[in-house]
Amino acid sequence: MFQQLHQQLVESERKTMTYLKRFNKIQADYHNLIGVTAELVDSLEATVNGKMITPEDLQSVCVRLFSNQMMQSVVHSIDFTRPGTTIPGKRLEHPPKPDEGPGK
Repeated sequence: MFQQLHQQLVESERKTMTYLKRFNKIQADYHNLIGVTAELVDSLEATVNGKMITPEDLQSVCVRLFSNQMMQSVVHSIDFTRPGTTIPGKRLEHPPKPDEGPGK
């Protein structure tokens, strides 16, 4: 009986630690999103007042928003100084559709 209760206690402690780690991750993500949201609102307000947003500012927000490893590699392959382009060697080539050629 005592051994069974001890086993249940150990299992409960393990689950508690798992849930605590999940909670801490969610809380950190929440705080990050609040910070990014505030930064985006400030940027939007600045543009309404006629100020320009630099590509570096936009890249900073994107890196904060997509901070996991896979998304960082995508963010760093985009050339923010030329919208719609990527850094040379990283650009995906898409041939024009037949009805989208030059002069059409």
